[in-house]
Amino acid sequence: MGDYTAGDILIRDGKIAQVGEDLARQAGEAVVIDAAGTIAVPGFVDAHVHAWEGQLRRAVPTLDFGAYLSFTVFGYGPHYRPHDNYVGTLATALVALDAGITTIVDNSHNSRNPEHSSAAVEALIDSGIRGVHASGAPVGADLPTWPADVTRLRSEYFTSEDQLVTDDMNAVAAQVLASRDYLFAASGQRADTLTDVGTPRCEATRQAVTWPIRWQVTRRATQ
Repeated sequence: MGDYTAGDILIRDGKIAQVGEDLARQAGEAVVIDAAGTIAVPGFVDAHVHAWEGQLRRAVPTLDFGAYLSFTVFGYGPHYRPHDNYVGTLATALVALDAGITTIVDNSHNSRNPEHSSAAVEALIDSGIRGVHASGAPVGADLPTWPADVTRLRSEYFTSEDQLVTDDMNAVAAQVLASRDYLFAASGQRADTLTDVGTPRCEATRQAVTWPIRWQVTRRATQ
């Protein structure tokens, strides 16, 4: 693309159509934003954020990681209503845009029911940010609606590959569900074996968890 001492950015239908010098003739009757004296750079990317926690920012800035988990995931998280998921995600997205971050990967691990999941997705869409809704169940929770609800989200919100907000799964979920032979133990499928695929590596994380937790997967029982 090159560097320009003075240049124009032509935007059509919400997308950058061209970057160059003196694009006024090609712009037609486009709205002109005078950005003289500024620098235009690509938006930054935040590749890991838990956007649902947006309204908890700065509430307790001195916590270590273990205390942070107790405060968020195991503290406020279980009490969140779907609207709280929406407000937190929207606040996180808007703060990101204000800081020049135009893309986020939202590891949304407070998907307590379909309403919570929908609220998180709708907040990303309403904010106007480019985002990835990386769905995930709350840490330590045994939910009958997840990961089955991921299919509903995909058909309801992610019907096009050409949209600002897309879907994925967070890292733990993706590792487990990548194989058709395995399902989360929370899925309720009948199983003949359980495999421990890891415990929290961070000592602070282990101390913060107040009940035994193992990332478990189940191998489908053969009929």
